[in-house]
Amino acid sequence: MELEPGVDDTRFLLFAGGTRLVCMDCIDENVERPAQLMSAQVARRPAKAHRPLPVRCDLGCGARKLAQPLQSREIFAQELGLEQALLLCEPALELLNQAHDVTIDIATRGIVVHASDGGAARELGVSSFGSRSNRPHSWLAPLFVGHAIYRQAAYGSNHPLAIPRVESVMDLCSALGWLGESEFRESPRASVDQLAWFHAPEYVQALKHASETGRVDFDVRRRYAIGTMENPVFPGVFERAATSVGGSILAAELALEGRVVFHPAGGTHHGRPDRASGFCYFNDPVFAALALLKAGVERVVYIDLDAHHGDGVQDAFVRDERVRTLSLHEQGRWPYSGEVSDTGAGRACNLPVPARINDSELRVLLEEVVLPLARMAAPQALVVTCGADALDGDPLSSMQLSNVALWSAVERLAALAPATVVLGGGGYNPWTLARYWSGLWGRLSGREIPRELPADALAILRGLRCDLIDDEDIRPEWLATLADRPNRGAARDEIRTLVNLALAEVDQSAWTPLSDRASRQAVATT
Repeated sequence: MELEPGVDDTRFLLFAGGTRLVCMDCIDENVERPAQLMSAQVARRPAKAHRPLPVRCDLGCGARKLAQPLQSREIFAQELGLEQALLLCEPALELLNQAHDVTIDIATRGIVVHASDGGAARELGVSSFGSRSNRPHSWLAPLFVGHAIYRQAAYGSNHPLAIPRVESVMDLCSALGWLGESEFRESPRASVDQLAWFHAPEYVQALKHASETGRVDFDVRRRYAIGTMENPVFPGVFERAATSVGGSILAAELALEGRVVFHPAGGTHHGRPDRASGFCYFNDPVFAALALLKAGVERVVYIDLDAHHGDGVQDAFVRDERVRTLSLHEQGRWPYSGEVSDTGAGRACNLPVPARINDSELRVLLEEVVLPLARMAAPQALVVTCGADALDGDPLSSMQLSNVALWSAVERLAALAPATVVLGGGGYNPWTLARYWSGLWGRLSGREIPRELPADALAILRGLRCDLIDDEDIRPEWLATLADRPNRGAARDEIRTLVNLALAEVDQSAWTPLSDRASRQAVATT
């Protein structure tokens, strides 16, 4: 089965070197980015003799050395399921050389099939999404979902979200030439019927009425938690929140074409079915996952990298065996949930990290808990919330991650599934947020992060304001660059303890796909 990529295919950024395939899991950070950029460049300008095509490997650990498939100069593949996708460019460039020894057993008519554990070669069909059976993944170029509604004043005054956020990201990306017309999709507004997928109809109507009238009665405020200092009512609040939901639904639908879709206005992960919570009126990540499930996806993994526990999403799917949730958040931070012992019904993992977590500690958690668990779930689709409050310098958290570490983390996660929705989330420092999400879009879409910014981009950063950050605390790099200096350091004992506790709490059988569990049970009973 030939998997034809589009001309703009930049979806996967792993690279073939010589006769080796190398996974970004096991390569040095210093060579990872050049490899990604070069493969993206080749993918954008495919030559007839060396066209990039996607292939998947189910071998587990990451870096792989595979034999060149016979004399084929165009590599085709069937989907092999459990491991991240590899973008192969043939003839390969000698960029990377680290890999483990695993060999392809046969390659017939350009179709790569792998035999695990020395057994006979086995062909696995391309995973299907319900009625879309036998549909090969397109691996099309990433898309950005946004809307002009986010330029309107919101949240009133003296609110942490009353700062420029999504509009700054769109402006910065445009100033860098990163937001072409073909890459942008306007977010629709979710209908009342769509909102009822998750939210109680009476709550939806209460928020709509409050938005239209600007008034909230005492009983409505007490019942639905709107019209409070935390969740204020302001002109257009219903339309804004419904547009965020519509954007996440659209992002999920577009991702199913075989894309990464970036929707920075999403990430309102605290919203409850019958009330607002934590600045979140609706819960758009839930809608992204629901849209995937409604399309027939059977395995969704939700990963939350916000400083605050993704409580609303975890609770929404606690009884749904098709969804796994993983939240990495700061310990002791509102909403004061998400302890490592909290595994929901066995399909949740929580990593409450200590204050001042650094990049090296994040990498330990990724490589020893997050990535292995996500792979174990074999996701057909992934939803990632990327709160900018996990960054060093955010006024509402004590985490100290750099944006480059989070860019890399999201890229590695996005490579785990054929469909990926990347959402925004929290973030209350307008400078670090704009730099993080703009650079994240740059990385996801295969752009080089510039060392020096053009004048228009500098003007955007220098024009930002925030009441929560004093002028003397604004760092020079926030006004002049996109990329943070990496914050590497020793991994503290608390991180090692957290890894061990999390792995001890995880019910591996609950994270394994149902089909795999059934197969193992059948073998055990024969």
